[in-house]
Amino acid sequence: MREHNKYEKSEYISEELINSIKVFFNKYRYALFALFVLAILGQGAIQFMLYKLKSDATLINLAGRQRMLGQEITKNLILSTKIKTNDEILRAK
Repeated sequence: MREHNKYEKSEYISEELINSIKVFFNKYRYALFALFVLAILGQGAIQFMLYKLKSDATLINLAGRQRMLGQEITKNLILSTKIKTNDEILRAK
């Protein structure tokens, strides 16, 4: 009779162990699913930002070109006034 009770107790423990393992694996599945969803959302956010930066890059390049052209115009104006003043100095002599 005593051995029979031990057998029942070990069966109860193994059932309890099986249930706790099932609970653990269910939590593990949910955690993996949550990581998967977060990874997909993160990748989507990165792709959106890259797309937005691509359009921003076009605007930045256009602004840089306008700045370069503005500097070139200013340089040409300064050079042209220096040439005029040098010509006036030479004529005065």
